[in-house]
Amino acid sequence: MGKVCVAPGCKSGYKPKGNEGKKRRFHMFPKDESLRQLWTKAVPRKNWIPSRHSALCDVHFMPSDYKPESTDSNPSRSDRSGKTLCLKILKNSNFPNLPHYYSKKPPPKRSSTSTSSSRLLNENERILKKIKAFEEANSFLTLEELQIKMDRTCLP
Repeated sequence: MGKVCVAPGCKSGYKPKGNEGKKRRFHMFPKDESLRQLWTKAVPRKNWIPSRHSALCDVHFMPSDYKPESTDSNPSRSDRSGKTLCLKILKNSNFPNLPHYYSKKPPPKRSSTSTSSSRLLNENERILKKIKAFEEANSFLTLEELQIKMDRTCLP
């Protein structure tokens, strides 16, 4: 399984829609505890602890966060090719730059009338009021009241 970015709102690493996906580089959280805490604080997620598989994509780092040139540490290989590596290596002192627009705002709290149970209770109260009004309008105590209501009503 591939890596996905743990930054809130970032879709790097997920299956792209159409041809919009650009290949991203992912940087694992550092093993050094002090740097790891800096990175964790930089990721705006409440009560979140990174796992050993947590990673951030290259979108959250500035070009200045990388070492200027990566070379092969194996002298026998570097003598043959003489090329520098394409791999970008982060400087040890840097932590991710997460802009505020990558952080999702929490959804607004629901009002008490927006839940289905409260809507049902309100509907039941409204129906009971209508039933009571109907019964009051169509009730009678004596036969004379019934006769008066029957005279006023047009029957088929």
